[in-house]
Amino acid sequence: MKKRGRLSLVCPSTVDEKVVCPRFRRFRCWLSASGIFIGFWLLVYYFTWIYNPLPSDESMIKNFKEHRADFVEAVRRYREYPRPNDKDTSLWFEEGDTLEVYRRAGISRITNNAGVWLHDPYSQETDKKINYEITVKHNHALLHQFGTLKIVPSTPQTKQGARWDWTDNRAFRKGKIIYGVIWKDYNFFPEPPRIEDGMLLWPSKKKSWVLASLNQIPKDWKDFECVYRQIEPQWYLRLCNGH
Repeated sequence: MKKRGRLSLVCPSTVDEKVVCPRFRRFRCWLSASGIFIGFWLLVYYFTWIYNPLPSDESMIKNFKEHRADFVEAVRRYREYPRPNDKDTSLWFEEGDTLEVYRRAGISRITNNAGVWLHDPYSQETDKKINYEITVKHNHALLHQFGTLKIVPSTPQTKQGARWDWTDNRAFRKGKIIYGVIWKDYNFFPEPPRIEDGMLLWPSKKKSWVLASLNQIPKDWKDFECVYRQIEPQWYLRLCNGH
């Protein structure tokens, strides 16, 4: 009886050349196909759940630090601009050289955001005062003076001599399959918010995550959720989704 020898992955040669066995060739093809399949789905997972197409935190923080004086001045002008209830002040920035300040800092627009921050923002007395001012006195200027401010960045100029378009913020707002759209901006808080256990505490008792980086899509990111990264006690980066 012949002894069974080792399984050879090389077929006998008929012309002094080693010919790969069909069985081994099929195995190698299967291995290659599996690698391509797994690699494809890893790329899909990365670009769907991890990849953030927006400008990096580092580039935005660098811009903020280089033009900090212009950011501070733009916010000051926004907060101090007179806003009577019977006057449309939506184009306030067209007065004086505010648009030039915007251009230097790379700002598209400034708007008030959620939350009003008076001195001692977490006390019940402050909460009652805010409710009285807004609901009874209809002092909506309070939202502009002491509300959280959203500073929307403008798309940087890429061509020398190109006309700056302050309304263009496409670089900081991108479509994302699972979230519809995501965007990144700067936030200014009139009072330094309290941070506990990695959460930013709002006067309304709402909480928001403060992360070490916004360069990737946050894990377990909820629909319509905004997360933050601190630059300074009153200045933050913010990443939001609109799904």
